[in-house]
Amino acid sequence: SIRSRGMMSVGSNGSHSGWRLALPLLLLAAKSAGASMIAPSFETFLQHGLGSWQGVGFTWFPEAPDEPSLPVAVAPGYITMPIECSSEVSEVMRSCGGAVQGVREVRQPSGGEVTLNRQAEGTTFFSYGTWAEAPAALGGADGDDILGSSLGFGVSVNIAHSDQTRRRLLLVIVDGKLAACDVAIEARPETPLPECGAGLLAKRLQVVVDANSWEGGATRLSLVGRPPAGGQWSNMRVKWEEQVAAVEGNTPLLPREATFLPGGCWARVEDGGSADGLGGGLLVEVGSLSVEAGGGKTVSHAF
Repeated sequence: SIRSRGMMSVGSNGSHSGWRLALPLLLLAAKSAGASMIAPSFETFLQHGLGSWQGVGFTWFPEAPDEPSLPVAVAPGYITMPIECSSEVSEVMRSCGGAVQGVREVRQPSGGEVTLNRQAEGTTFFSYGTWAEAPAALGGADGDDILGSSLGFGVSVNIAHSDQTRRRLLLVIVDGKLAACDVAIEARPETPLPECGAGLLAKRLQVVVDANSWEGGATRLSLVGRPPAGGQWSNMRVKWEEQVAAVEGNTPLLPREATFLPGGCWARVEDGGSADGLGGGLLVEVGSLSVEAGGGKTVSHAF
């Protein structure tokens, strides 16, 4: 890594970027003590999440796929050829009228449509445009719910940054390992796409594999939630707690073992892993660093 003039130093595959602030955000399923109570605001999420997004997308595989691809090189894996993509996010109203029930994302060029219901178990919205969707619980190998089987399941995370950009990742997890990952790096139409995304269209891969806090230290904000005792994850019933901690200077901010992806993103799937008190079972972590926003965020699920 290098020393930046701001508050974070970052090492990547030949291109280094200075950071001013590091505020990783932990978001899901844990127990904590001595923290203030706070709940994400769905109304604020809508203010930041609705509307048009455009950018670039690709799919990561651990081995070379049977289609044109690029090696990540500084980290394991290959990505499909990056292509332009876009999303249109709109409100979904309750059938009986009145309140907004969730959001609908229509994505191009696939033409796919994803509906996120804030009352659905396993779906969580956060105040500034971030959301996550995962199985509310993992069943056994012979379970009836194939989407929530411990043998194979998906976790979808959208991390929104303060610079009007977002990183959208869909993880496919098989036998406790990351088998594939769809990634989209998007910005508002009036906002320039981050260099890590614009470079992808020119086949320039920027992969951040190391980042340290500035020597003067930084602040870490964690928003931690847990369902009622014995219950499954439901955004409407989760108890939330906010934790604020000081980060010493030169502290590593990225996990040692993770799948590092172009665009400043990473994914970590670890049996028995831990993150800020999460862990004990299967840990699934998704993270994103934004040079333009001057910060980083993570979303972690513990099953």
